[in-house]
Amino acid sequence: MYLSGLDITLPARRMTTQQAIEAREYDVPNAERDGYFSAAIEDELYPADMGLLAAQKALAESGHAPEQVATLSYASIHRHGHARLWSPAAYLQHQLKVDHALPVSIQHGCNGGFLALKLMAPHIQADRVGLLVTADRFSESGFNRWLGDYGLIYGDAAVAATVSAQSGFAKILHFDICSLPALERLHRLPLPSPETTDSYLSEYDIRQTKKSFLEAFSREGFVQPIQQALTRLRHSLLNQYNLSERPARWLIPPFVGNSIREETYEAYFGDLATHNAWQFGREIGHTGASDGLLGLHLLRQSGQLQSKDRVLVISAGAGFSCSVVLLEMQ
Repeated sequence: MYLSGLDITLPARRMTTQQAIEAREYDVPNAERDGYFSAAIEDELYPADMGLLAAQKALAESGHAPEQVATLSYASIHRHGHARLWSPAAYLQHQLKVDHALPVSIQHGCNGGFLALKLMAPHIQADRVGLLVTADRFSESGFNRWLGDYGLIYGDAAVAATVSAQSGFAKILHFDICSLPALERLHRLPLPSPETTDSYLSEYDIRQTKKSFLEAFSREGFVQPIQQALTRLRHSLLNQYNLSERPARWLIPPFVGNSIREETYEAYFGDLATHNAWQFGREIGHTGASDGLLGLHLLRQSGQLQSKDRVLVISAGAGFSCSVVLLEMQ
């Protein structure tokens, strides 16, 4: 498979960590530990419309006609701003006039985009293409982008990519996913609770669910499964491509803070690339399911990729699951 079109919607506004500290939305210990400089803030567009703009540009780059889109997947982790039963994927299908595409909305953590890519792969044949859209906006919600989670801050962004079986600007050389269902408890309290007028406060409290998990299973119960999954993904990658001797040019890790990223994703894959795209993450924040393809677009946009360069993308998210994608620029 190939990526034949790629674009983003990324707000221009940044709130620096220093500004957030002065506004008492963030604190110095977390800022020093996790290494962020700022977060991207979207003030007007809601996620699906951010995704729509990105999708229009990605389709234009690819040159694919609407009738060639066989499947459209929309992945997100946060609220979309409309009634709960509304489908963002169907909205994009309507707006883009891809009436014959199979629309699927996925909310499966920050690895949701690559899970969606795996599911759409069988539909991408001959001149039939897939359209993948990821989008999240954390403004104007009950979620605290600065202190709502451990080890990361959240930024607003959307990404869209067209995926072709025939040609594109980047070839997918390797794509592997490892699922860790034992860690689903990381984002769940032991008992369900009824909905109330303020239940969103507990539903958005990721720290509470993670604290509950750590109290029950210890930090080892969290770290060990992830390390095992990353080890398996690394071995699978190296069995096909000897990146130890010929490293990729770029590593795009999840845009999580230093306290998480350095001991997991970079510890297992950092030696397999000569450059690291964390430079973008520290300015934007963690963008839900968009980090990997967002980083790829920013590398292309800044002229830091050439033909035959290889890019190693690592993704992970609630569920729990991890993905490894190796791309080669054409």
